[in-house]
Amino acid sequence: MITLQIYRWILIVLILICILLLGTVFKGKNFGVKLRFTIIWVLILFILNFANMFYTLKYYDDNKDKVGLKGPKGDDGARGFRGPGFECSQCGMAGKVMPPVYASNINDYGTKVNDKRVKMGKCVFPFVHDFELRYGPVKQPRSETESNDAFKYGWCATSLNTDRTYKTYGYCNMSDIMAKKKEEDERRRQAREKYIMSNTGVLDVKLALGNRSSVKCPPNFTKVDTDLNYDAGSGKYIYICKKTGIGGSGIVGLQTVDESDNFICPLGYRKMPYDLNKDTGGTEVYLCKKKGNKNFLSDVNVQIDSDKCPTDFKLSSTNVNEGTDGNPVYICTTDKRTKIMALDAAFVWQNDKALYFFKGAKFWKYDPKKGKVDKSKDITQFWGKVPANIDAVFSYGYNGKTYFFKGDMVYLYDVKRQKIAAGYPKYIKNEFKGIPDNLDAVFTWGNDGKTYFIKGKFYYRYDDKRKRIERGYPKYLDKRFKNIPMSINAMFSYPHDGKTYVMRGDDFWILNKKDAMQSGYPQKINTKFKDLY
Repeated sequence: MITLQIYRWILIVLILICILLLGTVFKGKNFGVKLRFTIIWVLILFILNFANMFYTLKYYDDNKDKVGLKGPKGDDGARGFRGPGFECSQCGMAGKVMPPVYASNINDYGTKVNDKRVKMGKCVFPFVHDFELRYGPVKQPRSETESNDAFKYGWCATSLNTDRTYKTYGYCNMSDIMAKKKEEDERRRQAREKYIMSNTGVLDVKLALGNRSSVKCPPNFTKVDTDLNYDAGSGKYIYICKKTGIGGSGIVGLQTVDESDNFICPLGYRKMPYDLNKDTGGTEVYLCKKKGNKNFLSDVNVQIDSDKCPTDFKLSSTNVNEGTDGNPVYICTTDKRTKIMALDAAFVWQNDKALYFFKGAKFWKYDPKKGKVDKSKDITQFWGKVPANIDAVFSYGYNGKTYFFKGDMVYLYDVKRQKIAAGYPKYIKNEFKGIPDNLDAVFTWGNDGKTYFIKGKFYYRYDDKRKRIERGYPKYLDKRFKNIPMSINAMFSYPHDGKTYVMRGDDFWILNKKDAMQSGYPQKINTKFKDLY
């Protein structure tokens, strides 16, 4: 193929030839006046046309990659009429709602079939086979030259050619098992989201006392920065310390008691040590806390002078400065919670070193230069037919390839074609021996170059060369990474700051140099990766 640049050089040569001919004719004495005049004008026209073609091609070549400003969005048009259907209404199962059928790579002889045309997944109906539309598994051979290895349960198309014949196929003998497994995976995912929603909040409350306002809370606790003995003279500085996060138990109520209650907490509450008016000479007041296994308090607030709590908060105390010279102080609590953006997965893609987040059928890309997250896009818009609500994703440090995990399946991403690689998904147990299903996170750690598969309270370190888990694994996750939360959503090494991040729910932690959770965490993901939600 001749490039535009070669065309331009050809035009330059033609222009030079015309100029030489023009000079020859102009000086020639063997031409008549009329003939010379005609030839000169023809050559001039040729030169002008070749020059025009040259600059037109140059302008196109210089500007072909430029992108102009995006124009205004037009109005949505009227919805079109429904076109004629491909299927007829009297063709067997056509038009009927059928339960999904799933296909595997195990034939009716119980043998694993290693064929590029075999692809596990949901069957696509109808498909054309032997010049007929098929609305269910086919028990006949796929062709005359192939043996019938699906004679009992049948086979089906898992992707189609343009003429609706099968492009890839699978075997239907394990359909019920796969359907049940997918239902269990979906129930597990919904239960996890529900757990995160109801079990995120204030996990514990403690009191910090001291002679100065700089008194510190215990590790992993945050100080509610208003003194309960505000301006109460010689009394101790007393602060509420709260521990927030996700857990199996947390604070579901706070209440104060005094002499009128005989200092006895309500049923289910436990009295905390220390008189809240210690050394002030005021009325003895104690704080009681109640623990539960769901619907925790989402925040605790201490306010001065007014017993009218902010919107969505309720009053949980009497005046804890009662009988002192200090201002009235009240404790307000709330169990109001906003929808938590519990990410499915996050990873750093080796191709561009950018950070990507996944949730449901959407993904986001974080731009470190702008310091914010780009607008969400559909997963299939870039990554191909990756299922929604994935469990984990990572770029494998050993081979640079990117894998998506969901349930018991793994999907390999084909970078060049921007779609899932041929022959995938595959079973995790076949691609990564010894690794369990329903993973929480996977990452190749920048600190040691090892690959970690994480599920619940365990982690599996992978032997890249032998392609199996290392001997002695799984091991307890919190033995390797101190104070790491359980049931995380993602873990990755971020090259732009050299730190390792852990994510769960809408919180994130950072590892310190001792491979433990750094103090001052968790923090909200949106404070670090802005505009994610």
